Amino acid sequence: MFVVTTSWIAPLIISIGILSRKYILKRFNKDGVIINILYVVVLILLVFPFYMWNYKFTITSLDTKSAKALVKKSLEFKTLNQYTLDTLMWKAYDQKKKLYNIKASIVDKSDNRYYMYLQPKCEFFKGCKIEMDKILVIEPGVKDIPIEGMNEAMFTHRACGDKIIRDILIKEKVEPFFKMLIEKWNSIKNSQATYKIDSLKLNDFKATNIRIKNVENKSLKLSNSCQANMDIKGNFSVIFKNRDLTKPILSSMFDTVISEAGKLEIKTKIYYNIYSDHENGGINLNTIFVDMKKMKKTAKHILTKIKKDKNHTQNDNCKFKKEFPEDMIIYAGGAYGGHENNIQIDSSGHQATTFDVVVNSPKKPVVLLLAAYEPSIWNIKWTKDTTIEAIYTTGYYRQIVLGVPNSVPVKNSTYENKNQCGYFYLSNSTLKDLNPLSQKIFAKSVQLAYLAKKDGKIRLGEPIAPDTKLYTSKDKVLSQYLDKSKPLAGQAGLRDLARKGYLKAATQADLNRWATLQEARYKKAHNETDMPQVINGSLKKSFKPSFVLHGYRILKKMTIPSGLYGGDAATFFLEKGVPFPHGKLGHSTLYDFNTGKCYGILCGHI
Repeated sequence: MFVVTTSWIAPLIISIGILSRKYILKRFNKDGVIINILYVVVLILLVFPFYMWNYKFTITSLDTKSAKALVKKSLEFKTLNQYTLDTLMWKAYDQKKKLYNIKASIVDKSDNRYYMYLQPKCEFFKGCKIEMDKILVIEPGVKDIPIEGMNEAMFTHRACGDKIIRDILIKEKVEPFFKMLIEKWNSIKNSQATYKIDSLKLNDFKATNIRIKNVENKSLKLSNSCQANMDIKGNFSVIFKNRDLTKPILSSMFDTVISEAGKLEIKTKIYYNIYSDHENGGINLNTIFVDMKKMKKTAKHILTKIKKDKNHTQNDNCKFKKEFPEDMIIYAGGAYGGHENNIQIDSSGHQATTFDVVVNSPKKPVVLLLAAYEPSIWNIKWTKDTTIEAIYTTGYYRQIVLGVPNSVPVKNSTYENKNQCGYFYLSNSTLKDLNPLSQKIFAKSVQLAYLAKKDGKIRLGEPIAPDTKLYTSKDKVLSQYLDKSKPLAGQAGLRDLARKGYLKAATQADLNRWATLQEARYKKAHNETDMPQVINGSLKKSFKPSFVLHGYRILKKMTIPSGLYGGDAATFFLEKGVPFPHGKLGHSTLYDFNTGKCYGILCGHI
């Protein structure tokens, strides 16, 4: 395609004007300096519009260079940007309609080759124009059309298996549908759904006469009605009230659902109508591959059934899978928390507490029901001839049982692990709920409940002489449960971080640096020229922290220890360039030199 611009006319006019100046002036019998200057000015005024307009127009409609440029521009479309051009050929199709045929060989990122067919409209003085509804991408071997065989019908009656259509189906219809479905299930209370598609294939494309629905948009014209087989493999999970509903729900939606090696394979038909958007030059699809009415009906039936046997299912899942002796005794023990220690056993940000439990029941077997609100460690010991049949722990945060052999079953139901048996902690106000919980788990009431004091010591059963030998097991030890990446808690955690170089004790210089930073920020925000002279006062002093407890500078990326409450709270100064720390501040305060902001409950009050 040869492109001409009007700016080319400017030098041509100037050349003609200079060469013909003598003859023109002689013709009008004019000469002299002023006349020559006026001649040049008129010449410039004639040339100036052509030079400034700079309009481009074509002399020929299409050539190989412009065909390549057209294909590369088409490959910038959203559904085609994964391909690159390899080779192409072009040919005039209909001179009256100004249509041309282009056939290109393109490859994707995995070096898979496809044929791309385009039918642009090219006009003199305007160039070529291509729209998405005039582009086809087809795999070699599926339908290899020679460039001589290309016609308008290819695009007005679009092929069902066109690669562009397949990509739109997968990316804009199927994958968003599964995402929407999972979000809807997760919005239901007590429901949890996940999915991960490993492979999604469409094959066996056929033209049909099925119209999914009438389209009111007049710019859309039906191009083809199609169907294909859809094959999806991956991990799918729909859990409601701890019941796996994946298979029945998916079976109600799709033709075939096969379970194999822990994964599901879904096979079903997908129907779709292809529309050409003549006004915008695009492609639109209406699809249907799920019988939504059938799915809703099945889901409603399943949920109704679950509701009916809810209590029965909950009780079964809360019970231990063993037979207990008829003469067993149930002992309960606990409190809001035990005695505090300097470790973390979960991500709650709370210090773990410890309970030391001693059981003495030589005559009858026992089960223990242990309950605390705080994350807690239960150290279990027992006397000779005492048999512990099982242990049930519950609370708001994580509970860990140590000291018992692996042969003793342990169940743990907390708020944090979302166990359907619920959570409970022992206190004067919750004693009324203790026996209902015991009946649900053991079908028996508690014989003795022990409310621990702050030392966390619990004595269950018959009185114990001071010199009585106590037994424990090393099957369950604390190191199995600890996350070594988490710091120690409270002041011990702060001292440990300081020893490792993450923290350094703060000084008055750090408080003054903060005051200087805040003074500068204030002056910048409030126009320093408007500030009055101050006698016996200082703006800077008003920004200096007046209350600093356990002050530290944060020197490296770190996690704030848990348990920084009350007298254990700290004051942190985050140095410039150091990332904001992980963890919870508790009652602590943090001054950030990166942003100039203060974080914590004391900000604005000091």
